[in-house]
Amino acid sequence: TADRHSAHRLANCDRHTLAAPSGHSARVGLQVGHLNAADLPEELARFRTSTGAQWGAVTEADLNLEVAQRVKVLLEAEGVIVDLLPATIPPGYDADAFLSIHADGNVGTAARGWKLATPWRASKASLQLMAAVAATYGSATGMPEDVGGVTVNMRGYYAFNFRAMFTVSHGLHQLSLLRWGL
Repeated sequence: TADRHSAHRLANCDRHTLAAPSGHSARVGLQVGHLNAADLPEELARFRTSTGAQWGAVTEADLNLEVAQRVKVLLEAEGVIVDLLPATIPPGYDADAFLSIHADGNVGTAARGWKLATPWRASKASLQLMAAVAATYGSATGMPEDVGGVTVNMRGYYAFNFRAMFTVSHGLHQLSLLRWGL
């Protein structure tokens, strides 16, 4: 189907952007936004009750998990090792790329689309990952880009802010935050 073909192109985009050592598969960490937020470490306790958007009985974490599982299948089909991560990133976690997946909630019908953010001091690798995903995400999903929708909070996302986190210490260099809304 067209959706499967578009998702395949998105998976290929990510695979070719990753920098894995020769002969090794690339590893991608997909953080499922708000998943198990109640288990966040003490320094992130203020986010433990942050459950994200909700529509009826469906939570943002539910939607993010569904999206992350679908992306995982696509990337693994391309030979990429994929770790699905909860809100708490394991101490010492390392990967070739990290993408945090979130959904936006809005009571209005006019707001929809996707947006990507990197940390404030984005590495060249983060910028390349963001550019590669941005180049294919819209055509792969049929969703418009939410131009101008990136917020200060997205750029300062806690998983990007290593100085503010004591439990998690990792060497991730390709970081992006993806938010989407239907």
